[in-house]
Amino acid sequence: MAGDYARAEGCLLEAARIDRLSGPRITLMHYYFRRGDWVQFWKWSRRALEMSYGDAAPLFRLCWRASQDAGAIRRRAIPDRPAVLVQYLGFLLGEGRLEAAGPVSLDVLRVAGPDEARLLLDYCDRLLERGTAAPALTVWNAMCRRNLAPYPPLAPESGSLPTNGDFARVPLLGGFDWHVVQLAEVTVARLTSPAGLQFFLSGKQPERCELLWQQIPVVPHRVYRLRWWWRTSGLPFEAGIRWRILDAATSQPPGENWQAAELTFASGEAELARLSLVCERQEGTARAMGTVFVRNVELEPAR
Repeated sequence: MAGDYARAEGCLLEAARIDRLSGPRITLMHYYFRRGDWVQFWKWSRRALEMSYGDAAPLFRLCWRASQDAGAIRRRAIPDRPAVLVQYLGFLLGEGRLEAAGPVSLDVLRVAGPDEARLLLDYCDRLLERGTAAPALTVWNAMCRRNLAPYPPLAPESGSLPTNGDFARVPLLGGFDWHVVQLAEVTVARLTSPAGLQFFLSGKQPERCELLWQQIPVVPHRVYRLRWWWRTSGLPFEAGIRWRILDAATSQPPGENWQAAELTFASGEAELARLSLVCERQEGTARAMGTVFVRNVELEPAR
């Protein structure tokens, strides 16, 4: 406060020499930020984060105030401590800095365990929301190879799609796995023999509602064939249960017995295709009430 910066700096450096915890290092980080001494700022930023504990978001935020260069921040300030890398990835997602999160996600993937899977799925979902298929697929396939997602990697070129098409595993509700829509008026159960999903429609669901969906990476300008098995119980023939993907939709509704069905569609310019099971009230009918069962969803190039 008296403006004796040289003596203040000396006191802070002596405090850092005596106290080996992060407090003095964080204080020096702030001191050099206020003084505009960027060489020392980055030095003490890294030292602070090397031994930080608890919420490091304020330190990350100060680094981004000092520079908007994501690569420089990663090199100068962010140590290769797994706990810090995981926190930093969460911070970048919270700040909406998806481009900066890309390289950090790969760093996290190298050290991630089961506890970090949800964060990586969230990052994958954020990329898919933007429609950026390639980086999302990179993260997803890396998770599969590390057994952070219990599936084989996806290979759009060879047609190994979709994920968990046999419903043999409980959906992760993220990434390229199935997303089961949570509606108070629709009850969902997973069947084991045969493996599949069961949706009970109460008759009070919205007039148009999505029951199940999955983002599928496709190759542009290719024709695909979607195949599945389904049946209903207690639903009228005109219940309005449909599969939709890109501009294609099923026209033949399911019946009371298990039946195979298929749908052909062209990917056009798309690299992502949203496959949705929807329920739509048909004009002149009441909302559907009953059960629909789905299993064995497969997708392959038609030619």
